Amino acid sequence: MAVPSEWVVRWIDHDDYGIDARIELFESGETTGFEFALQLKSTATTRSPHFTTIKRQTLNYWASLNLPVLVILADQATDTLWYEWSHLLPFDEHSSRATRRITFVKSWNKGTPAELYKEAQAHRFARELHRHLPLKVAALGLSFYGEDSGPLFVALRTALRGLPDIQVVHSEPEDVPYISVTSADDAVRVRLTGDHSRSLTWGHPNEYSTTAAAADIVTAIAFAVGECGAEDLGGQLLERAVPDSMMLIAAGRLSDAMAVLTRRNSWIAVELIKKTYAVENHPHGPEALVV
Repeated sequence: MAVPSEWVVRWIDHDDYGIDARIELFESGETTGFEFALQLKSTATTRSPHFTTIKRQTLNYWASLNLPVLVILADQATDTLWYEWSHLLPFDEHSSRATRRITFVKSWNKGTPAELYKEAQAHRFARELHRHLPLKVAALGLSFYGEDSGPLFVALRTALRGLPDIQVVHSEPEDVPYISVTSADDAVRVRLTGDHSRSLTWGHPNEYSTTAAAADIVTAIAFAVGECGAEDLGGQLLERAVPDSMMLIAAGRLSDAMAVLTRRNSWIAVELIKKTYAVENHPHGPEALVV
């Protein structure tokens, strides 16, 4: 009843399948090629905030699908709908637990179908990213840890200069996909539309150069695009980031970066190993050398 009448809902009659329906999106009577899966939950209480619990096995199944999964909670007490996309859930600090609690903050309204359409489109385009280059990088936000974000974004533009598949802009593009880099007083958030966001934080930002911070942001962009099929672009970005990024060797993605760089036969992989071994007793040093 809530979705547009021209959208096609195909119910799935399987117990514990993990999804209850697949919804194909139509526009003006024509198929768009976009669709999403649906998981339905319900509650008869007036509790706030609304939440539900999902099995880890189900979450892993959703992550393996090529289409996004929308989780809907029907509140029978207030006759309202609440929803969250599984691929946009916040970072899970308890990924080893057998279940995960999902808190719903988005309520269904008249504009929701248009938002669902845009997100289904973004999810599809993100997973075929190599077909949608060049990619715009939107530098957003006015402050960086209490300071003007201008110098940071100048450094970011410098770090990305000369890459034909990257274009830095200063407003959100209307079309997807694009990368948003949003600065704030507590973090910088990097997100490829259609994918989850990555939050970057620094312990002592006043002692941290904007060049190094920009390189860390480039690292986050590299992993975002590489995981969505644009590995060549991701490799180019990593090559730009290695000389100045300290987050790259501090994070748990060091071996992933080494794998990408060695597949490209990139000399910068040697530089990354040197930087890693310059840190005394680096926990990922042997791993990087083996890769």
